[in-house]
Amino acid sequence: MTLKTIPVPARIALCLFCFIASVAILILAKDVLVPLAFALVLAMLLIPLGRKLEKLGMGRGLQHLYVYWL
Repeated sequence: MTLKTIPVPARIALCLFCFIASVAILILAKDVLVPLAFALVLAMLLIPLGRKLEKLGMGRGLQHLYVYWL
């Protein structure tokens, strides 16, 4: 069965269902996605500090500990 053989109201209903299901999944996953997004942004903000410490000759292990300690 191809998409062209499905009647138009059924296609609209399918699209609407997929949209509502996607929004519901995002709302339910908010408790996981918000901290994950915050962690990714924070990690990107700390990259320049890590590079600067690496140029100063600090080892990677100490560099990571120092950045995470902040």
